[in-house]
Amino acid sequence: MYEANQMVTAYENNIALHFGNYLRAVANKLLRVKERKAQLRAQLAAQNRHRTDINSTIQTLITQPTANVKRVLLHGNLDDPLIDNANRALLELLRAVFDSYPDDFHFHNSTEKANYKDGDIEADSQIRPRYHLHAFYELVQIMQKHNMHLPCVFPLRTSWIPAHTHIDTKVLCSQILGMSDKEPDLVKRAWDLVVNLNHPGFKMSGSKDENLARHFFGSVDTDGVSISITKKTRAEKSRNKGRQVVKDREPRDKPNNRKAKSKRKHGTSEPAVPFRADIPYIHDLTQQELLDTKGKVLLLDPGRRDVFHGIHENSTPENPMCYRLTQQQLISQRRTRRFQKILLKAKRSSTLGNVQSTEDFLATASNRTLDPTEFDMYIVKRSMVWDILSEFYSATQTVHVQSAHQIHKLRREYLARPPRNYPLHRKLRLSAYINRKRTDAYIARDIRKRFGKDTIIALGNWSAPMSCYHVPQRGKGWRKMFRKHNFQVLLIDEFRTSSICPACESHSLETFHRVPNPRPYRYYQAINQGKDPNIICHGLQRCTNVTCMGFVKKNGIWSWGYKLWNRDMAAACNFLRILNSLRNHGSVPPEFQRSWMQQQAVATNVHGTDTNPQPPPTRRRLNQSATQHPR
Repeated sequence: MYEANQMVTAYENNIALHFGNYLRAVANKLLRVKERKAQLRAQLAAQNRHRTDINSTIQTLITQPTANVKRVLLHGNLDDPLIDNANRALLELLRAVFDSYPDDFHFHNSTEKANYKDGDIEADSQIRPRYHLHAFYELVQIMQKHNMHLPCVFPLRTSWIPAHTHIDTKVLCSQILGMSDKEPDLVKRAWDLVVNLNHPGFKMSGSKDENLARHFFGSVDTDGVSISITKKTRAEKSRNKGRQVVKDREPRDKPNNRKAKSKRKHGTSEPAVPFRADIPYIHDLTQQELLDTKGKVLLLDPGRRDVFHGIHENSTPENPMCYRLTQQQLISQRRTRRFQKILLKAKRSSTLGNVQSTEDFLATASNRTLDPTEFDMYIVKRSMVWDILSEFYSATQTVHVQSAHQIHKLRREYLARPPRNYPLHRKLRLSAYINRKRTDAYIARDIRKRFGKDTIIALGNWSAPMSCYHVPQRGKGWRKMFRKHNFQVLLIDEFRTSSICPACESHSLETFHRVPNPRPYRYYQAINQGKDPNIICHGLQRCTNVTCMGFVKKNGIWSWGYKLWNRDMAAACNFLRILNSLRNHGSVPPEFQRSWMQQQAVATNVHGTDTNPQPPPTRRRLNQSATQHPR
């Protein structure tokens, strides 16, 4: 039953997270957006047009019309008059997706659940994902026909490392101990036979009041090395006794109905932070609330290689208060490379055979395909490598340093018991989890030590999509981490913050510097193909405004030229401009306002008060919305 619930949850989460994104991606593929942009860009470049002019022309002729088509397409109607005949012919393949719904099916709206007719597919897939499984299947079939990257319609557990297994009192008694699950006082007697209930992890926690504290009621998840203990309050335990009724999900932008709680973390001296179901944007706060944060805000711009790059609002040129966290620092603190070397050494020294070649053989078959013949081939190949890979990833034991170093050999003589061996991969998975938590705690301590205990974190709302040759980035994970460590977190809209010069306040920042490609494979590949191995440096920008020129140090010599900016530092300085403008004038500077902000400002000026405020649009990835300006 537990595994079945996990499978259903995985299917629903997969649809809710990806359906809208993949529908737009297929529309871009059918409309040939990428090819048309490349062709038009080459034509305009041949005419010696400026880069800004080229981007503006592409935005007007291709990006904006395509965005309008996709916006109409999300309502599930290919026959809408806003879609011209040429685009309708290209999008005809999507009719199979829309025909998979019943004739009387209406989509929910993300803001008003009762208004079905104005809803769209993306909002409804997040509210009722189970009703979109057939349409998602049809959509992925179209992607397979056009050789696009295939998502997994039916997520599978492909890891060879044994996963955590849920064990409750009934499973423990019937499957492990062979006891009757109807005996009185069963939980304490049964679990006392397999675990130490006197361990602090199993004891009451959270509060001294037994009714408010969390207790262990006989439910754990374990993989044989690590264990996760589930605790509940007595009220939660009594609520969960009845039959569980599965309901539709609430819209994501609907506020949580839980009451706000002010908590102080046990054993810490940090100030309590009120619980909020959603993280507010700074332009949603009142001027008085913003004035109350004066002198406390740390403005951080998230990125890839520089995970965080920002400044404190009290920073000055004479006394800079900057903060920078790089990806290399995280790798070093989490000991990621050390774990990779251990795993690679275990692969090479395995007595089961060449593990790497076995994995390469399995990788030739895809488990995401919807073709039954190809999936049968994947099953056959997986069965062929089952013995080697399952044994390697589940039974490989740790190699202790006690047997290698002389000091540990002497220490072994007075040990009460010999050192225990654990399954290597499960132990490293637990160690990686512990190191991540330690790193998060270190980052929180370091920020409080450098900027004060009452520091408020203001984060850019950029969310990093998955990208080739890059480590997956934490988006919401960083926000949750800061809130878990009792920081007050605010969001800042990053619209145009990396393209406007903080000094002259003009839209004049551009990239210009070319450097050798830092990826050796791509560098030598370009040389072999007779192409330029140098690429544009993304992190260095210059201000092209002639009134903003000054002395610049180049190759050790000061000369008159364009002012240079680090891209992330320019964004952080613009964050500070937005914050000060909201405090002093109650509005975002016009150059950083989106279209809906400008319309709302006009309505406010005309009527005196905003009688019809428009909510901000749902945040999407930068490559999925035509109205989203590049950072």
